[in-house]
Amino acid sequence: MNTLAWYDVYVAQGLEPIPLKPQTKEPLEKRWQRGWNGDHIRDVFCKLPHSNMGLRLGDVMDVEGDTPASNKRLMRLTKNCPHPMYTSFKSVHHLFLSPDPDLTIVKWEGIEFRGRVHQSALPPSRHEDGPRYTWHPESRFPIPKMPASILDLLKIARNQDSPKPGSKKIYCSLCREKCVRNYKRIDLEIKAFKCFGEKWECQKCRKRDVRALCREIRKKGL
Repeated sequence: MNTLAWYDVYVAQGLEPIPLKPQTKEPLEKRWQRGWNGDHIRDVFCKLPHSNMGLRLGDVMDVEGDTPASNKRLMRLTKNCPHPMYTSFKSVHHLFLSPDPDLTIVKWEGIEFRGRVHQSALPPSRHEDGPRYTWHPESRFPIPKMPASILDLLKIARNQDSPKPGSKKIYCSLCREKCVRNYKRIDLEIKAFKCFGEKWECQKCRKRDVRALCREIRKKGL
């Protein structure tokens, strides 16, 4: 089938396909997260039939194994739950109805749970190195609820990704302010590290941060 035929099949299954740049995972339109207009998207595929195709996630979650071991684990845990699954260049994607439509992304032990504000390339998209995404022989529609075995993994992954109750996330100045040119603050934190030997870890980028000692450095005039 051509891309437009695949588009009609996916829409009939309640999915929200979007156009991607040819042989990439990059959305063709910058505002693809702001809403989905089926007639407009269909027109785009009519005009650009060689585009790759992605799936807007949110109500649907894509569960993917990034390693051979995690792929085997997911196949074993989902074998008694017929569901849509397709193969990419190195892994198998499993589609389930999301138990939490607000969840964005969680990773744990080589398994990635992708949801809101994310998208996943769908068949018949072509990988940048040539191979196409293809539906797995055991793939089945409609998309079911997430089985208990995968829900348990997701719960563990979310617990590992969340701070302990009563604790606050510690972000370094770069992650907190999203400014890579904040040289003065960076220099101050480096000086604090050298003077006091404190080693705090930013929970986002995993770099060392000693911003809590900056005020003490200023007071001492170091």
